[in-house]
Amino acid sequence: QHLLEFLQNAKLDRVGCFSYSPVEGAVANKLANPVDPDLAEERREVLMATQARISSERLQLRVGTTCSAVIDEVTPAEISYAESPDVDGVIRINPSLDVKAGDQVSIKITDSDEYDLFGELTTESEQI
Repeated sequence: QHLLEFLQNAKLDRVGCFSYSPVEGAVANKLANPVDPDLAEERREVLMATQARISSERLQLRVGTTCSAVIDEVTPAEISYAESPDVDGVIRINPSLDVKAGDQVSIKITDSDEYDLFGELTTESEQI
């Protein structure tokens, strides 16, 4: 409950978590009264649902702004600009654009969901 209250007050942009599982040699393995794995998973789900709402609200604030990005990956379905590849959400743009991985571009953010931003290439200066 303390952690959920902290998340709601801090409104962090990015949060991830996992349920504890014993790891060879970990001191935590010796703690008395371990949390039941089903309860631990339920708590993880509540935490991540709370963070998904916060993330959605935070990303919505970026709609209408412009940012610089480096193209991380180009696939047939989309072009992704990762803020931190393989960890954070991405900024997605039209896959038909003539860009390649490594290009630095300016993007106007047009929409968002719980974890990702959507945008279009622009020549506007960076605002954030």
